[in-house]
Amino acid sequence: MLRRILKWIDEQSDLVSITRHFLEEPLAKGVGWPHVFGSLALFCFMIQMVTGVFLLLYYTPTPDHAHETVSFITHELPFGKIVRGLHHWGASAMALVVGLHMLQVFVWGAYKKPRQVIWLLGVGLLLLTMGLAFTGYLLPWDMKAYWANGCRNEHCRRCSHHR
Repeated sequence: MLRRILKWIDEQSDLVSITRHFLEEPLAKGVGWPHVFGSLALFCFMIQMVTGVFLLLYYTPTPDHAHETVSFITHELPFGKIVRGLHHWGASAMALVVGLHMLQVFVWGAYKKPRQVIWLLGVGLLLLTMGLAFTGYLLPWDMKAYWANGCRNEHCRRCSHHR
């Protein structure tokens, strides 16, 4: 049954043939494990997208309700703890992998001509990844997020003490 469905999809779009060609393409000489960081970053990004969309369905982004919805997702929603854990650890993995990938590109000199524009795009994506990691860190509105963001309450003893 699955083969018939795949055959029909391939007849309509060539999607299966294109995917097979992409996956079975031989690698160039000298390509090995050090060359997987870009693909690994893409895989981490895909995990973030899938788990992020799931979490988005249940998360309320307001200071009054954010912590409660995160608690609901973690403790009451079926598989919520697993999805949230995948999202949390996937974000950490993505930040690490993107950083390692950029370091590798820099050390190997792969940013030189004719790849300067790709390097600039990569630096932009690195900054975007770090920005998203920081803003994602703040979303639960727990005490870690509160202090990471910096206390701006004028009645807070900590802040008024340091003024």
